[in-house]
Amino acid sequence: MKLLQDLASAEVTFIVAAAGRYCASAFVTIFFIVYLVFVLRLSAEAIRTQLLIVGITGTFAAFFTGWLIDSQLIVKKGCLSWMLGGSLATSACMLIMFAAPSTVYNNGFPYAIIISVLWSVAFVCSETAFWSLTASFSYKSSRRELISSRARALGVLCSGSLISICFVYFFFSNLVSDLHLLRSGASIVAGILFTSSLLLFGRFKDIPAQGLLSVSDFFKSLLGNDQLVTTAAVMLFQQLSVMLSVVAVTSAILFLESTEELLLVFALPAIFSQITAYISFPRMCKVFSRRGIFLTSAFIMGTGYTLLIFFNPGSQDNTGGVILAFALANLGIAWSLASTTVMTADCIEYGEFKLRKRVPCVAFCLQTAARRLALPLALIIFALSNRFGTFVYHSSNNGNLLLPTFRFTVFAAVTAVILMTVTYLLNYRLHGRFFENVLKYLEDGREGKNISAGYNSHPLRYAINEQAVICRLHVSNPQQAIRVLTSKLVQIRAISSAEEFLQTLKRKNEKSPAGIAEGIAIPHATGIFSSRPAIAIATLDKPLDFNAADGRKCDLIFMIASPDDPNTYISLLGQLSLILNTKGFSDRIRKALKPEEITDRILQCEKHLKF
Repeated sequence: MKLLQDLASAEVTFIVAAAGRYCASAFVTIFFIVYLVFVLRLSAEAIRTQLLIVGITGTFAAFFTGWLIDSQLIVKKGCLSWMLGGSLATSACMLIMFAAPSTVYNNGFPYAIIISVLWSVAFVCSETAFWSLTASFSYKSSRRELISSRARALGVLCSGSLISICFVYFFFSNLVSDLHLLRSGASIVAGILFTSSLLLFGRFKDIPAQGLLSVSDFFKSLLGNDQLVTTAAVMLFQQLSVMLSVVAVTSAILFLESTEELLLVFALPAIFSQITAYISFPRMCKVFSRRGIFLTSAFIMGTGYTLLIFFNPGSQDNTGGVILAFALANLGIAWSLASTTVMTADCIEYGEFKLRKRVPCVAFCLQTAARRLALPLALIIFALSNRFGTFVYHSSNNGNLLLPTFRFTVFAAVTAVILMTVTYLLNYRLHGRFFENVLKYLEDGREGKNISAGYNSHPLRYAINEQAVICRLHVSNPQQAIRVLTSKLVQIRAISSAEEFLQTLKRKNEKSPAGIAEGIAIPHATGIFSSRPAIAIATLDKPLDFNAADGRKCDLIFMIASPDDPNTYISLLGQLSLILNTKGFSDRIRKALKPEEITDRILQCEKHLKF
């Protein structure tokens, strides 16, 4: 509680609003299916068809909503207005979705499809806008980790408590005769969702806009951001593994006696595991790094799923083992979900200085789409597992097929975790001190400046001159290195006053040290003393201390001088950071023996990245 009080009011309302969203999602997901089964008496096949339609519709709605919000075709306040409007529409759907059987008796299935699709589209709209706010809190990954994990922890706690109370109460009553209980519960949850969203709308500041996005811009923002594509693939495999495990465990429980009690017995340890994981996530990332925690989460998920394969859910003797394995998997799931939320926020910044467009909702629509698409995919895989079991065991009896279907489905979840991990290891690179410090510089460059119209492109090739590149520079301290590089900028007539540039640079370095991380320093200054954007480069024969955050001495210096224009500065710094973040590139620069080798390697890498 003390931690929440220490946060800013906007952050507190964000965390509270997350709890409202979790409650709404959990209540509808569980009790609307309960309503369809026990009140409208729909068949299992009809419900599966409905879930498939809702999942596919929600996926398309997520992409369309992401483009629509960032394009600002309808409203100008962007994410906040869409978040509030979507929450209002979601709440309205909840108030009418538990209709009396007499009003839908002859049209139960069409009614279920229509109302669930409307709810899904409204919730997707609000969900995409809501989570995109994560990127606006701070450039620091640690801050994003804290806020997103606390939001999810409170969400799981509140939704878990709500669902547990509702399960205990509803299953001791007759839902047909006491249908008003479902309606009352839906009304309360709808009120919580809308009220928390309204509070967030009132407390949160408007988000910088980037202007109109055409459909081609939308696809460019998606496909041109390689790290966002990687994160999207990671999230799809992640969500697929989650849904496969949930479908497998739920289907196994439905075949057993005392279904209601078992659902609670399975849910409570899983809820406790997730809350524990979310609370510990920021601290664990600080100790082991987010990369380490993500890989650990994948290992824990895989271990939990693998243990599930070796248990028989149809045997009461194995029930305790299945519960513990499922709870273990949920520990990893929570860490993984918290990681990908921050990864998506980082991809927004990455796309901003690679494509010069900041499109938060386009990025977070992929998180929403992955969640929506995962359920129909999981249902299809589950059905295929059942058919495969029928073929292998030559049986059509559901009881006999319970174990093989369960195991095939969980094996598919393990496969999804492996694919998620491999995709992350091979392609994701926005982690570590280097990227976070670059984000800090970008944040400083944006502060107080108007960049809503986007950025103009200032290619590195026009800012680099071989005469301002030095190999194996021999100096005894950072100040000497800075003066030598400053003289090079004067020599190529990029700055008019060396002393004014050095004074500005000194003030910058007092606020933010030039050392980034991984042995790289980027001293930079902007002002009227600079006639054009330019970069001076030096490799040092002896590393020097530039006060880098990781404590490592620097032997690779990139000095930036640019006019007092945030567009130019952010464009140059962004492109330079992308190149330096390329695996192995900085080491190739260090090994260069001639200035032309350095410039050639930078220009070749710039061409490869296609700015």
